[in-house]
Amino acid sequence: MGGDKISLSDKDFNSDDYENSVLLFWDTQLGKKTVHQLPEHQIYYYYVVSPDKGKLAFTEGKTLSMSSDVIVLDYHGEETGKFALPDDWNLFDWLNNDTLLIRQTRLQKDKNELVAVNPANGEQQVLPANFPNLYSRETLVVWGALTIFDPTASLVVYPERNGNEITSVVWDVDNKKEIASITGVSKWPRWASQGSKLLIVVDNRSTSTDVGHEEIFLAKPDGEVTRSTFFKEHFEHNILNLPVWSPNGRHVAFWLSTNVPIEIARLAVLDTETLTVDLYCNEVNPFPYRMAEHNTLGYSYYQVNAAPPIWSPDSQYLLVENYQDFTSNTYLFDLKNHAITQIAEGARPVGWMK
Repeated sequence: MGGDKISLSDKDFNSDDYENSVLLFWDTQLGKKTVHQLPEHQIYYYYVVSPDKGKLAFTEGKTLSMSSDVIVLDYHGEETGKFALPDDWNLFDWLNNDTLLIRQTRLQKDKNELVAVNPANGEQQVLPANFPNLYSRETLVVWGALTIFDPTASLVVYPERNGNEITSVVWDVDNKKEIASITGVSKWPRWASQGSKLLIVVDNRSTSTDVGHEEIFLAKPDGEVTRSTFFKEHFEHNILNLPVWSPNGRHVAFWLSTNVPIEIARLAVLDTETLTVDLYCNEVNPFPYRMAEHNTLGYSYYQVNAAPPIWSPDSQYLLVENYQDFTSNTYLFDLKNHAITQIAEGARPVGWMK
C-alpha cells in the first residue's frame, strides 16, 4: 500500500465498555505490528497526524474541563514530545509539520484565539483573533475554531456578520486586508497542506425555504473564489461532512449524505483540477454514537466524535471507519481500482504515517 504505518485504536466506546487501551502501529509493508500502551483507559482519545505524516499527536477526549497531556509519537510509536494541556484548552490540529494548534474552549467565552505550540521545545504563540467584525457567536460545531489559519499563519479565514448575513472572510494577517469573502452558511474550512487553496462548504440553497444543497467552494491566496461541485443538479438535497485534503493537494475526500436524518453516507472524492467527483457505492456509518451521553461536548461533537476519511501518504488509498452495532471496523478504499476491503475488526483508524 501507499505508506508504512497505519495507526489503529484497539477498542471503541459502547454502553458496556469504556476501554481504549492501546494504539496499534501496523507496518503494511513488513507486516510488523507495534503496540503503544495508552496512559489511561478512557472513553475516547483524540488524534491528529502532522501534514507530512511523520508525527501523531493525541490526548484524552475532553468532555469536561480537566487537565491532561498531549503526547506526540513518531511513526515507530515512540514518544518524541509531551506537554501539559490546561483544563480550558483542547487539542485542535497541526498548523504545520512542527506546530500544534490548541483551542481554548467555550468556558472562556471571551477567548477566540488559537495557541500554537511547538511540542519539541514547548514554545507557545497566541495567534491573533482581533479581525474586523469577527463573529464570536458563530457555531463551532463544524468549524472547530473561529479562526482557521494557513500553515504559515499569514492567511486566515473567519466568520463575519453583517446584519443577518454571515460571511466567511479570507484575511491577509500581515498586510491587514481582506483577500476574499464567501457568502452563505459555511462549514468545514480547510487549507491544503501547502496553503495553496482553501476549501469551504457552503449551503447553496436558493431561498430560505429551499431544501439544503451544500457545495464545495475553493479560494486561492490571490482572492479567486470558484464553485467546485454542483450536487444540486443531481440530488433533491445533500449534506457534506468532514472534507480532508489529500497529501498531494489535488483531491478532497468527504462524506456525502442525501438522506435525512443522516445515518449513513457515501465516500466521495473531488479532483480539484478536473472538478470531477468520484462517488463510491458502499454506504457506511462514519458518525459513531460514542460519547452521545456526554452533552458537555457541545460544539466539539464532530471534532472528537465523527470519523473523517484518512489519506495514505501517496494519495492513492483511504482508510474509513464504519460504525455498526456499537462496533468500529476499518475499511481500505483503493481509489484507482474502486475496491473496498475490511482490514480490521473492532478497531478504528486514527492515522496513516510514513
